[in-house]
Amino acid sequence: MNDIQQQIREYAKKLLNDKKVDLVIGYQDLGEPMLTEPAFIRDAKETDKLVWNQFCQNNLAKYLLGKKEKIAIIARPDNVRSIVVLLNEQQLVRENLTIIGVFSDDDQSGENDMPQICDIIIGEKKSLTAKEDKYAKIKELEQKTSEERWEYFKKELSKCIRCYACRNACPLCYCKSCFVDKKFPGWVGQTTELSDTMCFHIMRALHTTGRCVDCGACVRACPNGIDLRMLTRKIEKDVKELFGSEAGLDPETKGPMTEYREDDHEDFIK
Repeated sequence: MNDIQQQIREYAKKLLNDKKVDLVIGYQDLGEPMLTEPAFIRDAKETDKLVWNQFCQNNLAKYLLGKKEKIAIIARPDNVRSIVVLLNEQQLVRENLTIIGVFSDDDQSGENDMPQICDIIIGEKKSLTAKEDKYAKIKELEQKTSEERWEYFKKELSKCIRCYACRNACPLCYCKSCFVDKKFPGWVGQTTELSDTMCFHIMRALHTTGRCVDCGACVRACPNGIDLRMLTRKIEKDVKELFGSEAGLDPETKGPMTEYREDDHEDFIK
C-alpha cells in the first residue's frame, strides 16, 4: 500500500470517528484492472475501501453539488480549484467542507498549483523544472488560417454523438436545466448535424469562460476521444492574457465575467 493511500484512509477514519464529517468522498477500485470509481464512505469501518493510484483522475467536486451534510473530499490540485470556483459562485458552503488536498507523483493532469484553502494536505508539491507549455497546441492552431482552423474543428467535432458525457462530468455544469435541453424556446438543435453539434460545444465552452480549471474531466468522459481542451484551453489562454485571471486560485476573487473593471480589455468584442 502506498503512503498517500494509507494517509487518506487514516484521515478519513479519524474524521468519521470524531463526527467531524458525515461523508467522505474519494476513490475505490471498480473491480476491473486500471479502473476506479467514486467512493462515498459514511462508516469509518469502510475507509479501507479508499484507494489512491494513477487511475484516480475523475473530478470529485461534481459530487459535492446539492449536498447539505458535512463532507470530506479527496482532491487533486485541479479538483481543489474547481471547489474554489464553486465556492466563489456560492454553490457550496465552506463550513460544511473538509478539503483533503493531495499532491501525487502519478498525477496525470500535470497540475501543481494548490489553492491555499485545504484543511489537510497529503504529499509534497512537485518540482516542475521542465514544465511543458500547456498552450503549445493552441499557439500552433492560432498560426493557421481561418479555413484551416475551421477544418480542424469540423473534423474533431464531427465525432460527437451528443451523449453529453462532457457536460455531465464537468463540475461547473450544474444548471438544473441545460440550454441544450430547452424546447421552448429551442436554443440549439438536438441532432448530430455538424451545425447543431458546433453550437452546443461552442456555447458550453463559452459558459465556462473564466471558470474552467482545465481538469480534463470532459476529455476523459468523451467516448470518442474528442479533444475538447482545444476549445476550453483557447478561452483559458485568452482570459489569462486579456484579464490576468486564472480560475480557481482564490475564493475571494470574482471571475472576469462576473465583475466590471474600467481597465478591462475589449479586444474580444472587436
